[in-house]
This record gives sequence, structure tokens and C-alpha cells, in this order.
Amino acid sequence: MALGSDHPRGSFCASEQMEQERIAKSARHGWLVLGTNTMFDVGFVIAAFVPLLLYWIHGEAHLSTIWGLSLFLGAVPGFFHVFYSAIEPPHCCDANRSVKAAYVPLWLSLKWNWRSFLGLSVAWWVVMTCRYPLGIYASAIINDVTGGNSPLSIVFGWTMVINLLYIPGTMAGVFLIDSVSPRTVMVIGSLLQAAVGFIVAALLSPLTSHVAVIAVAYGTFLSLGEVGPGNCLIVLAAKTGPTATRGQICDLAFGIGKVGAFIGIWVIPRIIDTFGGLKSAKGITGPFWIGGALAALSALVTILLVKPLAQDGARAEDEAFHQYLKDNGFDASHLGVPDNESSAA
Repeated sequence: MALGSDHPRGSFCASEQMEQERIAKSARHGWLVLGTNTMFDVGFVIAAFVPLLLYWIHGEAHLSTIWGLSLFLGAVPGFFHVFYSAIEPPHCCDANRSVKAAYVPLWLSLKWNWRSFLGLSVAWWVVMTCRYPLGIYASAIINDVTGGNSPLSIVFGWTMVINLLYIPGTMAGVFLIDSVSPRTVMVIGSLLQAAVGFIVAALLSPLTSHVAVIAVAYGTFLSLGEVGPGNCLIVLAAKTGPTATRGQICDLAFGIGKVGAFIGIWVIPRIIDTFGGLKSAKGITGPFWIGGALAALSALVTILLVKPLAQDGARAEDEAFHQYLKDNGFDASHLGVPDNESSAA
């Protein structure tokens, strides 16, 4: 409820900051991705490296110490964030378009945004069902590929290599998202991820004795997920809809996606077991077959339901929404923060 909800709220606030005139229109989406999803991926790499570093320091005989320190160090950024949030005053990025002083009927908001909201929610649920679980179970798969009795330094090291491949994916997306469009990059990235997933699943069985090949193939699959869904869903959710209701859309879409991640964490092991278990080469291919299919599904949902974004479309969207409210008998003149609060902001 605290740190979890701040994930979408932070993305939403960052997207509003990108609407300022001093930010070049040709680079707004890229800067938003760089400050959100790219930082998440850097965190994934650090999270994989910290246990490896602690293992080098303490050795095999102190695994409980390594576990406890890893848990503690993972909580430290969260505590710093809580402290920072407590002392930092709230910001109002565009007081004239906010909704603090007015109530917008929920049914009018849903009637205006239902198509994109449904598309973003379904796409996020589908993507998160495989994104986080496949990252979490990477070490278990690597442990099996290396024989099940390799030192943890080998397992942690290859897991970090897999996580490290997130970075080129998200950075490639940073440069593509403004030159093409978030929706197009989302579709292309998802389709490429689906293709790689199917290829890896088909060719993985004879390659299971080559841990480097498995790690690179695994990391490439996840990396393409960052080029498309990882980067673009944040931008699409944070910038879809008018300012008055965009925060709720972003929150709900993120929340539905996190439900998918929770489900995926429990489902992926059962998928592996269904395909033959971690001890079999065929069992390891299961997540790639399912992940590829889900990536293709997210591309289809995006094509059918998610509308394209313009670089500076927020103001036009707000004006159209205000007119829509007036046409439906709602007094849109009350939207916005009161003048004294606007001045203070």
C-alpha cells in the first residue's frame, strides 16, 4: 500500500514533469523511461549482484548471514524513500489541470477511458505474469543447467549475467520510443520477444549442457521484454487519459499487473512441472513456450485496444475531456486546485 502504490504514482508524476516546456518534445518519452523502467532494471542487476558479493565475503558456511544481509540491504532503499517522502512537500505539476478540488463521476471517466484502460490492464497483467516470475526463477533454472551441485558463486554469477541483459534492452527502448512511438515499440518488442521465446523453447533441449548459451538466450528473451512492454507500458499508462483521471487509470493498471505477477510466481513452477520438471531439458522449455505466447497476446491486445500517444497530447486530451464533461452536464469549471493552493504549488 505504501511503496507499492508509489511505483505507479512516481511514474505518473514523472510523466507530468515531462510535459514541461523546457523538456524537448522529441525526447519526453525517452527521459520518462530512463527515470523509471531503466532504474528498475538497474535495481534488478544490483539485487542479483549483492548476494554474489556477500557470498564472496562470507563463503558457503554462512548462508543464513548472507540471506539476512541481503534482505536487510534490500529494505534500506525503501526506508530512505519513506523518509524522503515524509520531508519532501507534495508537488503539483500542473495545478490548472488537476482534480484536487473537484469530483469527476466515475461512470463518466470509465465511459471516456474504458477501451485504453481495458487494453493497458490486460496487457500489463499478461506481461507481469511472466516478467517477474521468469526473473525470480532464473537462478533455479541455472542451478539445474549447471548440474544442481555447482557452487552458489556460479549460480549467482550467471543469474547476474541474465539480469544484466535487461540493461541493453531498456536502453535500446529509450532511443526507439521517441523516434517511433510507445504503442508501436510495444508491439514490435512483444512480437520479437514472442519469436525469441518460441525459438529458444524449440532449440533449448540440445543446448542445456551449455550454460553460457542458456544464460544469453534467457537474458535476450527478458531483454526484448524491456524494449517493448517493460518500457512502453509505463509510458502508455502514465500518459493515457486526461490529467483529472490519469492517476486512477495508472494505479489500477499497475495493480492489475501486480496481480498477474503474483499469479505467475505460483504458476510458473507448475508449468515447469507439467513440462517435465527442472531435472528434464523439456521442463525448462515450458516457461519459454508460455512466455512467448503471452508476449504475442500482449501485442495483440495493444493493437486492438490501446490508442497511440502524441508527444504533447496531454493538453489536447484535457481540453477534449473538459468539453466531454460539459456535454454530459458536469460543470468542468470546478476542475483544478484552488487559487491559493495553485500559487503555493
